[in-house]
Amino acid sequence: MLFTGRGLLTGSPAWVDQQGGRQHIDAWAGPWVLDERWWANDTPTRYLSRLQVVTDAGVAMLMRFGADGWQLEGVYD
Repeated sequence: MLFTGRGLLTGSPAWVDQQGGRQHIDAWAGPWVLDERWWANDTPTRYLSRLQVVTDAGVAMLMRFGADGWQLEGVYD
């Protein structure tokens, strides 16, 4: 899943792959597009996007999309 020129998702998130297997996504919120370090002239601006998801097992996660693709950034308690 990627983004449009306006920072919207090109489709609905459907699943998350983890070491324990694939989990289906029941609900999601976002994305929130960030441009980090835009003020710093010595480093290029880094563009990230974050997305909150809740799996069918009830696990709430924060996902991050950057140069390395989608990554798990955190799990909510």
